[in-house]
Amino acid sequence: MCGRYALFQPTQGVQLQFQFEFADPAATNLAPNYNVAPTANVPIVVEHYGRPVGEPRGGVVPEPQGAVRELLLSRWGLVPGWARAGGNGPVLFNARLETAAEKPSFAESMAKRRCIFPMNGYFEWQTRQGDKQPFYISVPTTPLRGKAEENGAVPKLGGAAETAELVRKYGTETAEKVGEPGTETAEKVQERGSGATPELLGMAGLYSWWRKPGGAWLLSATILTRPAQENLRHIHHREPVALRSEEYAVWLDPNLQDGAAARELLRRPAPLLEAVAVRQEVNNVRNNSPENVRPLHD
Repeated sequence: MCGRYALFQPTQGVQLQFQFEFADPAATNLAPNYNVAPTANVPIVVEHYGRPVGEPRGGVVPEPQGAVRELLLSRWGLVPGWARAGGNGPVLFNARLETAAEKPSFAESMAKRRCIFPMNGYFEWQTRQGDKQPFYISVPTTPLRGKAEENGAVPKLGGAAETAELVRKYGTETAEKVGEPGTETAEKVQERGSGATPELLGMAGLYSWWRKPGGAWLLSATILTRPAQENLRHIHHREPVALRSEEYAVWLDPNLQDGAAARELLRRPAPLLEAVAVRQEVNNVRNNSPENVRPLHD
């Protein structure tokens, strides 16, 4: 499940990671938000044929020759194109990956309108004897070496495991170059630190256009979820579908118009994420502060 998240990365950082060519100005002027909730207007990355949605019309922008990747502002909570109630219906802020290709509310979007939700991390609540403890879940920021190795929480790395860890921390392209003649050693890459580590998560989503009475269009979207990875199951049994950077293009590809085939793209194991307990203030959606993402015991 994913019912709350944080996005505080400047637009330049979002563009660097998701490589969109155009952006709706409304999606680029958003203030940092440490407590994004369903029904909020949020940025999503989409790819489609035709003129950019977020750019002026009237020939100002030449007709693109291929698919266009854009950052658009969307309502979080998908409204199917056939819905009568529109924004007054159920708030469909999550969709199960396992069934989205078959469910009437999501099937067309799964086949033809897939998107990515950029975020720094998301929040999940663990029930403990009637109380709920919030956790902030994001790209790992703590090293897996050191104490974790000493106490046996993770294996010592080397060989294929070392490469896998470099891929997780620095991306496939960097990891493939490590050890080649004239390139950096693994130690040098690790010394370079978090500057090479992606700070954003790209969550797989679906979007839809719904026409309001009177002619205006509403863009809305939902986040896909799947069973949680092992290290997060003690918090919640579901998690949003985090994409690897090499999966962005194939997930957004408008030429793929088969929902079941799109689902198969996401069969790979989920990227490793890290959960830290945070303060109860995040429970109230009106509390929008950097304190929401700080570890509880900092």
